[in-house]
Amino acid sequence: MVAADSAVGAACVAHFLSEGAAVTALASSSDHPGPERRQAVELVAASGGAAELYDVDFGDVDALRAIARELGPIRALVNAHFALHVAGVRETPMTVWSEAIRTNLLDPVASTQAFVPNLEQGRPSSIGHVGSVDGLLGNPLVAAYPTTKGCACAVDTVSAGELAPARHPSQLRGARWSCREHGGRTD
Repeated sequence: MVAADSAVGAACVAHFLSEGAAVTALASSSDHPGPERRQAVELVAASGGAAELYDVDFGDVDALRAIARELGPIRALVNAHFALHVAGVRETPMTVWSEAIRTNLLDPVASTQAFVPNLEQGRPSSIGHVGSVDGLLGNPLVAAYPTTKGCACAVDTVSAGELAPARHPSQLRGARWSCREHGGRTD
């Protein structure tokens, strides 16, 4: 679980643990831990050994690869990166655009690059990127967020095209997509 210290990431860790999964949670090595990070730390501590937590710079592929080497085969990679700033195109500062591009697009690519070898060892395996309906439809109130999540959708498509041939033929294009927003669910 990458970005376990985001609101969505912490919720995913809680859900996976409630389903009995063993979870490796990766949290940002940021100097500014928020309530979501505390929640992730508490979930891991309360897991009775079913979860472990690593601090890492999500953009540092070498650091992610070091963790990947330590873990060995895995069955799933879930990227829950999340950067949202409430502002339209005109009002969003370039620094916010840069943060959104790094967090919502480049960091998931870095973790995918780092963990693909582990996923190939743990077949059948899956990669999940937590996206947003806003990434597909846009939202003028939060311009940088849907723009970068929409780009992440394109990365999913090209990744599937690249990685699917390495899979067993029965697993080609066998993705199941879920979108959760405001407590609702669409499969």
